[in-house]
Amino acid sequence: MIVSTTENTLDYALHSNNIVTLLRTLSISSLANGVHPLVIFTAGSKDYGVVPHFADDPDLTPHDEYSHLHPPPFAIPRVQNMPKLSQNYDAFSAVLVRPTNVYGRASSYYGACFQVGSRAASNKHSNQQVLIVPTQPNWIFHALYIDDCAETYVAIASAPRETVEGEVFNISSQHFETAEKILGAIARECGLAGGIRYVDLKDLKPDEDSSLAMVVGFPQWTCSQKLRRVTGWTDRRLPFSDAIHVYRLAYEAAAHSRDENMEKIGRTTGAIMTTIQSPAL
Repeated sequence: MIVSTTENTLDYALHSNNIVTLLRTLSISSLANGVHPLVIFTAGSKDYGVVPHFADDPDLTPHDEYSHLHPPPFAIPRVQNMPKLSQNYDAFSAVLVRPTNVYGRASSYYGACFQVGSRAASNKHSNQQVLIVPTQPNWIFHALYIDDCAETYVAIASAPRETVEGEVFNISSQHFETAEKILGAIARECGLAGGIRYVDLKDLKPDEDSSLAMVVGFPQWTCSQKLRRVTGWTDRRLPFSDAIHVYRLAYEAAAHSRDENMEKIGRTTGAIMTTIQSPAL
């Protein structure tokens, strides 16, 4: 069993080629011993693209593994390079997973919630302590605690091979959250007297922080029932907004320890932000 969770959004094609070469190299010794290795390869739920996933929509339907792929600009190279997995069946078999964003520990992109909230709280005047966000209250955001996400890989690796080989699995929490719930939790946690101001991304002023677009600028609900049915996996940790203080303390501890992932996330965020546009909903 081999697990790949790495990518480079700055040059996805080159990185993908290098990873496939590495996977083939690792497979040689396994093949020599009569075992055709299984690779769990990580893509992402944003490959499905943005749709009107609004919490108050009576016809609300999540993305599942059969949904069409309409990736945003930063994810197009990832989708374009996925066929390489099946093209290397002589060396290994693949399972493709599409996780949502994750939070907890270094918090991945959700670290922006604490960064933006802290910056807003640092304003001297209470009427300037405002969370300015490129989203709407009813937009759906779906994320998963990082340890729950890690356990899905163990669940897939432990499942009978014939039930997972060649399959695609979404990875997501059982329940989604809304922008209103997440942002309300941030405002309370950071003590923002000015509350929340919802704007369109294109209407943000040059001096206004757009970082939260990485978290709340992409409305999406992703179904993971297939993964649960096949492997028996389930998520166990609290949603982000329900335990935000605990997650904030963990994030600050990671920052204090100079977690190398945080620097990498910062570089990736900067690159992706140059491609993000207001969703056409």
